[in-house]
Amino acid sequence: MDKHKGRTGFVVIPRYMTESRAWQVSDNLQRYLMLEFILRANFQDSQFHSQKTAETIVVPKGSFVFFQRTLCKELRISRRTLRTFLSKMSKIGFSTLRTTQWYSMVTLNKYSIYQNLDLYERPNDRPKADPVLSNLSKKEKRSVSDTRKQPQVIVNNYNITKEQFVPADSSQVHSDTQELIKKLSNRMGNSQHKP
Repeated sequence: MDKHKGRTGFVVIPRYMTESRAWQVSDNLQRYLMLEFILRANFQDSQFHSQKTAETIVVPKGSFVFFQRTLCKELRISRRTLRTFLSKMSKIGFSTLRTTQWYSMVTLNKYSIYQNLDLYERPNDRPKADPVLSNLSKKEKRSVSDTRKQPQVIVNNYNITKEQFVPADSSQVHSDTQELIKKLSNRMGNSQHKP
């Protein structure tokens, strides 16, 4: 059985969250716990069946059920630290806490806002024609396309692969540079330049 079943996917951590009152009045441990809670919250409504009480409850989107001792053990914090954090987050409006004798449920108050991708700006569409590729032959375009799949390093506004960035020795750099100058000269029709 896959232990990550139902726990895959992603969450959005908006930068503007750092401007919220909850973030600004919190220390680093509390900020870590806020992020941990966002990661643990359900992305859709689900159900929790308590074996102790034999009841099934609905756990809404943006909420999660936990046992305080178990959560403290997983997060390596004391129960007092957890209770202080939960109390503080409830007071400043980050979350709402519901506790029973057997379990607790936290609801993150702005979860739906944080996770709504339609609220975030998207970068403008890229230009349709790539100026670097427009003057190359099909074979050269394929070669460039293949290298773009490799990890890239940007040097002087040119994307190059890591292998190209770290040459074997200085003589190799010199010969590669001379070869590049020849190719550029030929393309520009400038046969006067001789390396």
